[in-house]
Amino acid sequence: MGVADPEGLERAYKDYSSVFPEVPYPTPDGVKTMLDDLARTNPKAAAADPKTFVDPSLIKELDSSGFIKQLYRK
Repeated sequence: MGVADPEGLERAYKDYSSVFPEVPYPTPDGVKTMLDDLARTNPKAAAADPKTFVDPSLIKELDSSGFIKQLYRK
């Protein structure tokens, strides 16, 4: 990102890290947001079922293995 201010980066991390879940499972609602945006230029997106685009298997595997939890060890 080209940011040379470590204190500013630390503040940004602390501010934004609480907004995002530690385990980022995809959700149909998140996909619907993207489809709604795409529908402006692609009408097929408006009719698409968000559930068909959600596959939580990779995140589930990482979560079950303990990998994600290991990332947050302090």
